[in-house]
Amino acid sequence: MIHSAEGHVAKAHDYLIKAILLGVTYFEEAVAYFKKHIDELGPLHVKSKQIPIEFKEETRQEVLNMYTAWINELKNDFSAALTKDRLYSKPAGFITDQQIWMLGVDVHYLLHTALRFNHKDFLRALKVDFGPVMGQTGLWVLKNLLTAAKEAGDNELKKKISVALEIVEKYLESGYEGFVDEKKYNFVNKFGPKKCPNE
Repeated sequence: MIHSAEGHVAKAHDYLIKAILLGVTYFEEAVAYFKKHIDELGPLHVKSKQIPIEFKEETRQEVLNMYTAWINELKNDFSAALTKDRLYSKPAGFITDQQIWMLGVDVHYLLHTALRFNHKDFLRALKVDFGPVMGQTGLWVLKNLLTAAKEAGDNELKKKISVALEIVEKYLESGYEGFVDEKKYNFVNKFGPKKCPNE
């Protein structure tokens, strides 16, 4: 933890949680880090999750238990999503622990670049680039990012993630063929060049 070594405990924890939300399996590490730095991280967790208790000596274990339960819920939901992708032979199901960073890269690419693509370029990216995202694991990542964006009050990012979720859900329902019709693509993608010509 580079930032932790420099005394930036909260920042290091933020990076750790962001990695988890993008599919990096640091669940046990997160709990251990939170427990080690609970005096600094405990009040922040209570505030961010709007937990109706005050962090103090008498509630330390309760806050740790709630944090651990939250991380375990993330872990269980991630495992369930990955199991479904493996069962149905989705690309994410073949990703190893050493390759899991690809999921976060693909999600970032989808949200911040590919949503601006025209129909032709998006179809090409759908064939070549988006394999790991187009499954239950991708949905899990996007839903977690949507929750984080809501907590941060980032309305623009919330809109992008909502569109990306709709795209993944449509792909799971109809596959590549669900995007062949340009009019249907433009209807789903609220950030495409037809809707945002100046961006």
